[in-house]
Amino acid sequence: MRARFLFAAPLLTLAACSGGEDATDENAEMDPATAGALGEDIMVDPDRLDQSGADGALAGGDPASSAVPMDDETREQVNRAREEARQLVGGRINQAPAPGDALTRTMIAAAQAIQRGNSGVDCSQGADYSAAWADRMPEPFTVYPRGAVLEAAGNDDEGCALRVTTFTTAVPQQEVVNFYHTRARNAGFSADLMEKDGETVIGGRKGDAAYYIAVGRQADGRTKVELLARAGS
Repeated sequence: MRARFLFAAPLLTLAACSGGEDATDENAEMDPATAGALGEDIMVDPDRLDQSGADGALAGGDPASSAVPMDDETREQVNRAREEARQLVGGRINQAPAPGDALTRTMIAAAQAIQRGNSGVDCSQGADYSAAWADRMPEPFTVYPRGAVLEAAGNDDEGCALRVTTFTTAVPQQEVVNFYHTRARNAGFSADLMEKDGETVIGGRKGDAAYYIAVGRQADGRTKVELLARAGS
């Protein structure tokens, strides 16, 4: 049976970190359902992927299937993306603080809010898979300018407001981290950072809205970003 994944969960050792000393900021405990969902990959129904991708809405395949040299055209596209990103944050993108090496309670609480919604159900189970969800990512957690969307999903049923999008960009990893950290803080969200195995994770909340973002580097040099968010009411 063919298996594909929408979000290859970068939360990794979430269950192991949930009771650590670094978990400060929120009165949150990792429940078994959230630990299981975030400690594993969230599997996409292949039939749904085939259906949503039949019209070519989802581009891509193996994101690391070909090298992306920084030729003049690519460099020009990167510079345009950077300028559009600066405009989105009002002209200045701040350097993100150094990430820690463990999840915090803020990050765990954000993951729980995304996963469980208002009613406590597993929102990933009823997700609808379509590239259209990439355009419905809540502000300020929209796709980086000129990013190439690979997969997307969402769920607005049963108290859920789940949004998930995976995309790549030729803009370097740290610049993308700085962008999302700046956008989160400018919008009044908390923003904790963790780094593990070369991947940086940012997570936080504001009211009932929450986000969790993983930013890593592919073998071809492109930056891969996995956005998870819960739209606030």
